[in-house]
Amino acid sequence: MKIDGFKSAIETLSQLPESDQERILKEIALKDPTQAERLRVGLFTFNDLAFANPGGLRQLISDTEEDTWYFALRGASIEVLENLQSNLSTNHWRRIKEGMEALGPQKKSKIEEAREKIMDAARKLKKNSQLIINKGGADPVV
Repeated sequence: MKIDGFKSAIETLSQLPESDQERILKEIALKDPTQAERLRVGLFTFNDLAFANPGGLRQLISDTEEDTWYFALRGASIEVLENLQSNLSTNHWRRIKEGMEALGPQKKSKIEEAREKIMDAARKLKKNSQLIINKGGADPVV
């Protein structure tokens, strides 16, 4: 049986409060900045947008190009889709759905590239406390 240390580290860190995660990542960064960044990226994924606060999610949507969402949402979890749909106007959601459908099948690399663009913007909003992810554990800051 092979154990993936990186995946185990992500799983362990994800169980901790965000303040503890940051403290540990800062200590790791002192010895290995690249590894700390990989862990930081792994802790906050596209699927976490299912737990984003409405205001932060709307800001993220307005900060990114709409056609990026067409690609990024292909194959997205139902939870991410539902959170987006509940935070967009009916017309905006319809436009995004139509854009996704018009694209047809896409290469996974294109989808991952679009998700990474969105996550870059999401990390900036999260760092500025505009995007809050509440997975039900800790009491979110509002």
